Amino acid sequence: MLCHSVKVLYNTNIIFNEIMFMTTPAAAYEIGKASQLTGISTDKLRIWERRYAAVTPIRSGTGRRLYANADISRLKIIKTLIDGGDSISNVATLSLEELQSRVAEETQISQSDIPDGPIKIVTIGRSLSAKFSSDKDNNDDIELAASYNHPNSLGNETDIPKVDILIFENSALQEENVQQILDLMYRFNASHALVVYRFASQETLNRLPKSKCSILQAPVDINSIKDHCRSLFNKKNALMSLYDNDFEGDFSIAPARRYDDEALVKIAEISPLVKCECPQHLAELLFALNSFEKYSSECESLNLEDAELHAYLNNAAARARHIIENAMEKVIEAENIQI
Repeated sequence: MLCHSVKVLYNTNIIFNEIMFMTTPAAAYEIGKASQLTGISTDKLRIWERRYAAVTPIRSGTGRRLYANADISRLKIIKTLIDGGDSISNVATLSLEELQSRVAEETQISQSDIPDGPIKIVTIGRSLSAKFSSDKDNNDDIELAASYNHPNSLGNETDIPKVDILIFENSALQEENVQQILDLMYRFNASHALVVYRFASQETLNRLPKSKCSILQAPVDINSIKDHCRSLFNKKNALMSLYDNDFEGDFSIAPARRYDDEALVKIAEISPLVKCECPQHLAELLFALNSFEKYSSECESLNLEDAELHAYLNNAAARARHIIENAMEKVIEAENIQI
């Protein structure tokens, strides 16, 4: 796994070198390229512009949409928020500062998300509910709060338990199930959802917010599901223990990113004009650390040891990134670089 992490950092350097040869910050990208850079489909880009005014790309002489670097950065942040559970209608018209602030708020790890006692779960789905109801292996660390054969089984029930994890089973996961899962999470006050499916399109799976939902493809046994639930909260506990024990300083959680990709590209392109090449090297380091920080936060954990290691790596990358950002700030001030 560590070798793979090194490979990620190496690949990030390659990506950075490719970025270095892009056109100037005022460059404009046609919609196909904008889709590749942001991970947003061309159809969705058109809808976000036409219906929600998320960005307003300029038009070429032939009427083609041209996206500036600022548009690309904005779209990436919006996609991050939507992947985390926000709706496009809520974030489309926010300013860049508001978007960045919202990302910072939503990526903070909350101590309140970590259960004091056993992990409370609720199951939705006939097969899964039957398995958990007949489970004889009682675990002190996992508590089945409720089980339902179908989402409609809840009806207008008001006495609904608060749980830590919603386990949702659907053999043929459809696009409409995504919002259904998010609504159920809200109803049960669940901080995470574990979705068990047999068949689903990649597009449907991609719509599930990665920060709030995990997926397991059936067939899967009940012990694997329990281990996955433990892994989710062991990772959070590992992070909190790192903040308490491993680091010293005035803050326990590294702040959100200070420089987005657009700013880093601009700094790197300016640096050949000044005597010192430190800005370029620092920008390269930040590209690598940003990529690895994101990668380590999304890397799947199969057991407690994996969860603890990924939590440690993610925190270490965030702290290293913050230190390099401080260094970048001093260099920018010393060289009087305008960004």
